Amino acid sequence: MCINRPTKELERLVLSNKCIIDSNLINRHCFVNAVMIRDSHGNTKPSKKEQERKIDGLIAMIQALGVYLISPNAPATF
Repeated sequence: MCINRPTKELERLVLSNKCIIDSNLINRHCFVNAVMIRDSHGNTKPSKKEQERKIDGLIAMIQALGVYLISPNAPATF
């Protein structure tokens, strides 16, 4: 899955205060440890500030948003 589109969408939602992210310790830790990297083609992706830091929660959030953007009306199955 390409993460460029959902990354840009999450960034847009966060910067416009349209995204509510609970401030639990894991979310806060992952967001603080991440920086946004942009390449010469305009692609955006999160990266770790320091190699030993974790951003897994942020990546999972971006992946979930990516699935939603592909098919927003799909029924949830658990």
